[in-house]
This record gives sequence, C-alpha cells and structure tokens, in this order.
Amino acid sequence: MGCYIFFRYSIGAISVRKAYILSLFLFVVGILIMNNISDNSRYSLFLMMLYLGMNFLYSIKLKHYPIVDITILSLGFLIRVLFGAACAQLEVSKWLCLTVIAMSFYLGLGKRRNELKRQGNLTRSVLKYYNKEFLDKNMYMCLSLTIVFYSLWCVDPMTIYFHSNQNIIFTVPLVIVICMKYSLNIEGDSDGYPVSVILQDKILIILLIIYISVILSIIYLI
Repeated sequence: MGCYIFFRYSIGAISVRKAYILSLFLFVVGILIMNNISDNSRYSLFLMMLYLGMNFLYSIKLKHYPIVDITILSLGFLIRVLFGAACAQLEVSKWLCLTVIAMSFYLGLGKRRNELKRQGNLTRSVLKYYNKEFLDKNMYMCLSLTIVFYSLWCVDPMTIYFHSNQNIIFTVPLVIVICMKYSLNIEGDSDGYPVSVILQDKILIILLIIYISVILSIIYLI
C-alpha cells in the first residue's frame, strides 16, 4: 500500500505531504504487525525496507529505464513471497523463487506489450525503448521458464518432503492450460493488466479456482 502511495505521488495524484504522512503511518503499522507475528523480525524488516526503498526509487527514477522497470516489478513480487514466508517462518524453495521471478517477468512484459499496442508511448516514456517483437520474444521465453521452474518445484525433494506428497506434479498440465488461456487474452484486446485480464475472463477464473482446489486437495486430502 505504501508503494502504491509512492506511485500516486509520482503521477501527481496526491500531494507530497499526504504521501509522506500516509507512507509513514503504514510503515509504523507494518512494523507493529510484523513484530507480533514474526520471530525473524530483523530479516522481515530488511525485506520491508528493501521493498519500500526499491519502489520509491522506481517511482521517482527507475521506471524510465527499459528492462530495469520490469526487473524492479518482478523483484517486488519475489520480495512479497519472501516476506510472507519470513512472517510465517517458512522456508521457500529456490525453484519456487525462480518460478515467481519468471512469472513476474512474463506478466510485466505482457503488460508493457499491450500498453505499447493500445497507447503507444503516450502514457509511459519508457515505452519508446520497447518494440512488440522484443516484448513478444521475451514474454514467451519467461512463460516457458515459468512452466519449467514450476515443474522442477513440483518434483523438488524439499517440496515432496514438506507436503508429504508426490502428486503435485499432476498440476502441471492445468498450469499449462491456465498459461495458454492467459496468453490468448494477452494476444487479444486486453489492456495487459494481470488483474483485469483475469477478472474479465470467467473461464480463466474457473480454471484458477480449479487449480487452487486441486492443489489444496492434493496437499491436504490425498
């Protein structure tokens, strides 16, 4: 939420004073909550500061640099996963981290692709450095890596040991179908925003619900 405030400030939607006050308030609230739910508060605080600082730099400067802008967004997804795991005192598989990174790059590249397609470089100055061919090639490279890394996470001994189940690998075909449906939407008239792409497609929502139900059933019931 604090990073969203920085974004709103960067586009002039709120004043500097309001941005600082709201960010400081949310930062203090976040620290208080973190100290109550996490025994690893120093590491969690480091991740929080890293995330906040990274997004602040993105809002004021880094968003104007090609590749860097998408990298920052992808690292933001990874830091959220690591922060959640730290608060829950869980160890995150390296394959899962790579899956999150590759998927985040795919989503970010897809978003930039459709922004360029629909609006040219009118909304973001960084779009003038991109072209559709570059975004397409790298988007589908990251999609392929996402499926590969996810498959490796499914068969990782750490995953099998933690969940006491070897059947998670059977979710891979469903993940492939979900990725194909998402890509079909990206290739269409979608604006490229991940939330919009999902919420505007009932079939994709159903597929995601099925995936969540299947993986929870495999982990907790089978």
